[in-house]
Amino acid sequence: MKYRIIQTGINFFDLEINLMISNRKNILSIDTHLELTSIEDASKILSFNNEVVVLDSLNNGFLVGNGKFLQERILSYVNPFLLVYNKNPQYYAVYNKNLELILKDVHNFGRTLISSYIIDGIGASSNIRISNLNELEKTSAFPLYSLGTWPDGAVEKPYQVNEFCGIYNKTLVCTLNSGAVLLLDIEKGEIVKFIENAKFPRMLYVDNENENIYKGLFGRRYIELDVNIGVITREVIIEDQLRKLKGINDETVFWASIGRSYLYDGLFYFGIETNDIGIFDPVSAKVVDYHEFEFDKSKGQQLKGGKENLQVKDGIIYCLDTLGNLYELESEKLKS
Repeated sequence: MKYRIIQTGINFFDLEINLMISNRKNILSIDTHLELTSIEDASKILSFNNEVVVLDSLNNGFLVGNGKFLQERILSYVNPFLLVYNKNPQYYAVYNKNLELILKDVHNFGRTLISSYIIDGIGASSNIRISNLNELEKTSAFPLYSLGTWPDGAVEKPYQVNEFCGIYNKTLVCTLNSGAVLLLDIEKGEIVKFIENAKFPRMLYVDNENENIYKGLFGRRYIELDVNIGVITREVIIEDQLRKLKGINDETVFWASIGRSYLYDGLFYFGIETNDIGIFDPVSAKVVDYHEFEFDKSKGQQLKGGKENLQVKDGIIYCLDTLGNLYELESEKLKS
């Protein structure tokens, strides 16, 4: 891949709204690099009803040019719902796109928004709770402890949710800490399928929410899971391809594996370590391109983790490193 640094001193960027935040807290256009405004302690940006909302490090929201957005702090936004919380007095709330209050409670009812559902249960929680924001009387719950425990070496551990990956046809797709995949009926709170030996602890994606095939690239495997039948219908082991990328022969113990991957426009963009980006095509089951940065380890330089720090637009990859360099990478192989 060919690459270039398009801006230095950047803490955050968002391709959809074409804005970035500098380490001086200036809000800049990605295309023109022109400064639009400056907000003290700016850390993130989101677009709400075509207005730019800047969040500070405490998740307070500010409208560009119009002061504070809401009295509450913002947890997440998935159109058309905005999830917020307040510290004193403590409560959690959900607003719609017209800023009409939908739900309010002193208890946390979850931080994951998928479609019209708010879901709680990631991490140490012993239950999964699901609320329908369009029909508030419809809630369901599932006790994770009913799954029993799983052996991690000599230790028996409780099942915990790593990620809520999506919802298809009233079925919630969950990846668990054991590598199992749990398919859950969101209305009844009942198991649709428990794929105990999936060996896929995170990063299942779908091309669009109306599709039943969930895809994942993690470790040294690519899989496709058909949610309709609860079966892994395709599996590709890519260890040989990873060995070749890292220059490791067959006789050498192989430790490298894919620790992060993101699905954009039908292709997976992945990292093996903290200084590389690869592109995997699920159709051909091949790594079609790969780039390894030469970073200054003495300065702790590496690519920043998280999907927000690796974005793709019109086939161009944008990624951010820990020194604030924003890169643009273009794959010549995808053009051919």
